[in-house]
Amino acid sequence: MSYLEFYWWWREHKPHMHVLMDASQGVLTGTPHWRAYQNRLLGPALVHALGWFSALPLKTLAIIGLLSSNTMLYVMCARLGAAQGITGWPVAVPLLLPWAVWRLGSHFWSYPWDFVETHVLLMLAYLACTLPTARIGWLVALFAVAITSRESALFIPLFIIIRAVLTDFPERWRHLVLALAMMVAGVVFVQATRHLLFVHSSLPEVGLDHAHAALGNHLTFDINQADWINFLATGAHRNAFILVIVLTVFYAGAGWQLWRRNALSGAALAWTMLAYMLAIVRFAHIKEGRIYQPVGACTALLAFYLWLHTQNPRQNHASKTTLPG
Repeated sequence: MSYLEFYWWWREHKPHMHVLMDASQGVLTGTPHWRAYQNRLLGPALVHALGWFSALPLKTLAIIGLLSSNTMLYVMCARLGAAQGITGWPVAVPLLLPWAVWRLGSHFWSYPWDFVETHVLLMLAYLACTLPTARIGWLVALFAVAITSRESALFIPLFIIIRAVLTDFPERWRHLVLALAMMVAGVVFVQATRHLLFVHSSLPEVGLDHAHAALGNHLTFDINQADWINFLATGAHRNAFILVIVLTVFYAGAGWQLWRRNALSGAALAWTMLAYMLAIVRFAHIKEGRIYQPVGACTALLAFYLWLHTQNPRQNHASKTTLPG
């Protein structure tokens, strides 16, 4: 699966690799395409470091990222499955989903933070499926790393909040306060880097990006509404719209099904990802298929976790779970 994902990625991006490299390294020099990209430091830093060993560091990052995310997904599914006595081909089937999402989401642009986010969301999913509710340290550590890559790290404290609301445990109020503090710290970091490190856009027509000087993020609801109407009329950007529809419906349905089965941490994960999709409608271009690629592995693990609960309908989660912790 990793080879197939890379094959399509390289086929799409080989002709304009220099353009992608310029977009990545602009973040480190204060000249990204947009102010909204300025806080996404970790991915470009990894590309820069790989440049010491590779003539095509973004290609190298893609190879490492795709191989490692698929390996992690398989190992995670194997562990979850083994806890229920399930081995063999069922634990390999989830690998098909990231490949499908990467294929359908093929797009001109590809950024290093997309590969980092794939791993962040996959780790969030695994911690949600296995970590006892009272334990939060790994989530805080994941957030501390993820916030240096992309502002979507704010969905980690959102998960903590949703889980605390759904579950009843002694530390829930402490978790709520800590999650709110994480959100505030994350927003401060994002805005500080966007205002202190941004010099100007590498795109002449954007310049100082005054249009997004206050928030940084682009507000795209009206654009997405027009694109949706165009899709219904002409079928334009069909793959991207298929992804956004299928993923949104899946997260909503998975959350409901897991909640009914008392798998409350899994339900919190599903509804966190539902919020992720809804945020895309407000802050991203839904016709840009690449923005769905990072959720493929996370979604595959969530789907496998849901399937396990359909095989064991009376199994509970949180403190009652028999899954590995």
